[in-house]
Amino acid sequence: VFISCEMDRRSIGDRLLSRITAINCERISRALVTDDQATQLRDAVSSWTDQPIRIIEASAPTVQQINAWSRADAARHGLDFVVVDHIGLLRPSTRMRNAYESATEIAKDLKSLATSLRMPILALCQLNREGEGEVPKLSMLRDSGAIEENADKVWLLHRQRDQAESEFIVAKFRNGGTGAIPKGMFVFDRDRCMF
Repeated sequence: VFISCEMDRRSIGDRLLSRITAINCERISRALVTDDQATQLRDAVSSWTDQPIRIIEASAPTVQQINAWSRADAARHGLDFVVVDHIGLLRPSTRMRNAYESATEIAKDLKSLATSLRMPILALCQLNREGEGEVPKLSMLRDSGAIEENADKVWLLHRQRDQAESEFIVAKFRNGGTGAIPKGMFVFDRDRCMF
């Protein structure tokens, strides 16, 4: 299950199709494809029709809603993995006074959900803006230290805006080591919107 609080299904679908076909994502989203590319896209859509992926567009859902959707999918089709894009757009189940308290409750609720479902939840999170351009670190996670505290693993991506070469940093690994994948081994493909 992929829960998107930011992008619609079509945009996510365009990115998936770009990844599968290697056709420029912008050309797909603007419908500027050749006849051959259109055939490739149709074939790719056909191959994905039976894939067990569900994309849920949700504006400010609570973790309780994510729990209900995940359990429903698990009962119907089985479930292996939940992705939430992103923590900052989730809504706490109770009214909070500030962003710190909200993020803390959401982080704890996501950890509880992952434990009760017995499966990984990949929850994306933005970084604070004051470190823009710097190599990211755990203290830059937006709004709450509870995100780091509750996560089993924290992965950080870093690249300069105009460069493709990127760093993948394992900043926290509850049962393992931390460190960065050497530069040059992780590259951003702007045309296909993927690393």
